[in-house]
Amino acid sequence: MTTLDLENGRLTDDSVETLRQHTDMLACQCPGKLLEILDSIRSFTDYSNSCIVQYPADAQTHVWLRTAAQNLDKLLCGTVMQLARMEGFVDDNNQLIPRAK
Repeated sequence: MTTLDLENGRLTDDSVETLRQHTDMLACQCPGKLLEILDSIRSFTDYSNSCIVQYPADAQTHVWLRTAAQNLDKLLCGTVMQLARMEGFVDDNNQLIPRAK
């Protein structure tokens, strides 16, 4: 059984990819859309990191922006996991429930 891993409240990249492969388990596209938003947040976090180095005079602002993005990441990961549980494809131990054959 596959376990979805969280590190500091954030889904690991491997766990995000595993979830992405199972978003078709729901008729609606909500899980996939949430994962797209998560990708954007993580891209912004990376961008903020580069701004900290590239624009040292504005480092404090970019550190603040990065921290805000990391908080959004955690919130969204919790939302994605709760949705997966509500829809029955992840159990309370963060294990992916196998698809019916």
